[in-house]
Amino acid sequence: MIKSFPITLFAAILILASVSISYSQFTTIQLTNNDLRDWEPQINNSGWVIWTGYDDTGSNLYLYDGTSTTQLTTDGQSGASQINDNGWVVWHGWDGSDYQILLYDGTSTTTITSDDYDERGSEINNNGYLVWMGCDGVDCDWRQGDWEIFLYDGTSTTQLTNNDFNDRYPQINNDAHVVWSGDDGSDWEIFLYDGARTTQLTNNDYDDRDPKINDDGNVVWEGYDGSDYEIFLYDGTSTTQLTDNDYNEGWPQINNDGNVVWHGHDTADSDSFEGDGDYEIFFYDGTTTTQLTNNDFTDQMPQIADNGDVVWVGRVGCTHLTCSEDWEIFVYDGANTTQLTDNDNTEWQPQINDSGHVVWYGCDGGTGFACIRGDFEIFLAIPCSFNGDNDGDGYVSRACGGDDCNERNPNVNPGMTEIAGNGIDDDCDPNTPAYPEPANTIAASYGSSSLVGSGLFNSLALLLIPVGGVTLLRVFRGKRHQSNTIQTN
Repeated sequence: MIKSFPITLFAAILILASVSISYSQFTTIQLTNNDLRDWEPQINNSGWVIWTGYDDTGSNLYLYDGTSTTQLTTDGQSGASQINDNGWVVWHGWDGSDYQILLYDGTSTTTITSDDYDERGSEINNNGYLVWMGCDGVDCDWRQGDWEIFLYDGTSTTQLTNNDFNDRYPQINNDAHVVWSGDDGSDWEIFLYDGARTTQLTNNDYDDRDPKINDDGNVVWEGYDGSDYEIFLYDGTSTTQLTDNDYNEGWPQINNDGNVVWHGHDTADSDSFEGDGDYEIFFYDGTTTTQLTNNDFTDQMPQIADNGDVVWVGRVGCTHLTCSEDWEIFVYDGANTTQLTDNDNTEWQPQINDSGHVVWYGCDGGTGFACIRGDFEIFLAIPCSFNGDNDGDGYVSRACGGDDCNERNPNVNPGMTEIAGNGIDDDCDPNTPAYPEPANTIAASYGSSSLVGSGLFNSLALLLIPVGGVTLLRVFRGKRHQSNTIQTN
């Protein structure tokens, strides 16, 4: 049944947040240390991290379980993975002729689809239900073809759409309700499947895109109102327009409390390319809208946890995508903003869980657009309030006020005896005879957070590949997906 809802204009109260910027209270761990590219990280509420790494065979998936890292795939064609709170991972992988959907359940990997067409854009909920977009055999061009939405319930697959238009980028909640953007022949609209039927939430002459859904079935998206993109919220009954101005708003995200974040212009400094201009971060708490940032540079790509913590990237001292100034990672905890990184390298695509753990990928091989063909690594920041002793050796990290110089290795701390000649600062004293360490062992300051490299991936020879197309895909109007974007520092 197709149904549209009237849009109620909401006059948001804009409050400029007075927040302090700090660089401490987090321990930052470098999960990878190699010569080429690791990116697209995702984190679950247990602190497990999944990402795509490029080695001499192509792109494969790696899983960090809080202690060690496992390589999940070896086919060289895996990517765009998602992880649920049980540690299950879904992704698309190449079967020799096209992309199929695969699921890792913590023990083994199962191929969910087996056909002659491409499947992509997979998502997973905490009950193991999957949703993805797949070609049904008609006009399967990646950018303009006829893609449909599919739902897997652990046993069987249901095709939710069957039409002559594009349906793309589905999102699923823990009740297996699914939302997506669908082309109705003239523009993009928002559709919601509630487990029994599909409802068309929008019905207008403009594009509506990039929907997100929470466990209550509330949906947020960005929609064009005839002059620019605004943010809309569906609460299960009616739709409210959260913004109404002359500037573009985008990248809406919603948590299970119904809080919404997005990035939006606060000036008319905008053009047809969405990366341009001065974006700020906005937070809607169900009643009022607060502007979390107010500066002269771009802040964008916010993510929000269920506890209300918000993470984003900010381009310090720059307002244009092609300039060379760097991007940094920022976290807002409801009262204060912490700048997690402060360096000359690229940081991008931050994700946050309900414990305030933040993961992102960063360039350690150059600045600006040079990093697009450079060396990306995976970083994990853990709040000091969660645990300042992440390796369980009884010593708190330096970033959290302690004196442990390596939170990835329980055999490195001030209580250890220095072993001469092993190239490791065992006792965290650089003046002992065995120090300094070899250049490929990282034990340096990352802003004022502790940055510790494990050398875990020194054996991997990662493959340099062009990523400029992926960079632009996420920000290109009407074709964006939440995970495939690159930012330069």
